[in-house]
Amino acid sequence: FSTESARLTAAMREVKDLAARAGLEPRTISYPEERLEEFGLLRRSFVFNVEGTYTELRTFLHLLELSSSFVSIDAIQVGERSPGALGVSLRLSTLFATEAGPASAASEARP
Repeated sequence: FSTESARLTAAMREVKDLAARAGLEPRTISYPEERLEEFGLLRRSFVFNVEGTYTELRTFLHLLELSSSFVSIDAIQVGERSPGALGVSLRLSTLFATEAGPASAASEARP
């Protein structure tokens, strides 16, 4: 298995590559994370905005669906910027197992 850092880097690269293949260019990407303690998981998100046509957005979403990577679409907001151009805000994420999964966290909590 690859490390979390390697998997995250690969997922980030793939998201950027798929966007470029669709004709979209994410300018600024933020990478918030959220611990899902009850499941022993860490959610790493990719939050970014792009501008493009409806066809480019559909192509990007289709390419994400075809990807072998586990990347989910958590949120998408679309608004018209100008005739034929859309402004799109996306939040994608992937999950990682934490060092201490739910079973070990539960056993550490017992007296």
